[in-house]
Amino acid sequence: MSEINSANPVAVIIPTFNRLEFTKICLNAFLKYTNFRLVHSVTVYDNHSEDGTFEYLKTLDLNVIQGNFPNANCSINSFVSSHKNSNVKYLLKLDNDRVVKKDWLDVCHNFMITRPTVGTLFFCKRTGSYFPSPSNEHGGNWITPFFLLKKFGAFPDKGKYPGCHTYHRFVSDNNYQRFAIPDLAIDLSHLPVYDDLVKFYNQKGYMRLIG
Repeated sequence: MSEINSANPVAVIIPTFNRLEFTKICLNAFLKYTNFRLVHSVTVYDNHSEDGTFEYLKTLDLNVIQGNFPNANCSINSFVSSHKNSNVKYLLKLDNDRVVKKDWLDVCHNFMITRPTVGTLFFCKRTGSYFPSPSNEHGGNWITPFFLLKKFGAFPDKGKYPGCHTYHRFVSDNNYQRFAIPDLAIDLSHLPVYDDLVKFYNQKGYMRLIG
């Protein structure tokens, strides 16, 4: 983590809302497999977790902001509004039920710098192919040029599951491309071994707020 520097290109945000078990798995992999020489900053936005997630986050060497973030879009809005004059080149959003793999950020960054017409790169989608493939507007884990986010304005911050699709449509409308690279991260919510945990999280209302 000592390699994190404001001169580095990629700012990472991670929204959390309870789901302590998933958060631990997510962040353990993130801390192990991330090339922090590419990382401008890491900010965790916690929506008043009450299951021990916030207490766990405070034990890590991360910038943790707890506040009223009723959906994941609020964390994006908060970061963009507070970094309008920064030198961030890319913003990457990682949900707390994803497990990244080795070299994941290097692959994402290299893809973006070698393809300047790409506006959105999804890194945790089931596309059926290893190779980068054109993507629709749906998906919650992505990297994008920061100037596009500043141009876009605010994400919707209300609704049961507002998602990020309005932004990714904006990307396409502005003549930038959307791509997806599978196999860079695992979605814990779709692993059979966690079916009971997902059912519990759904019953508690934890699954719908992080998108």
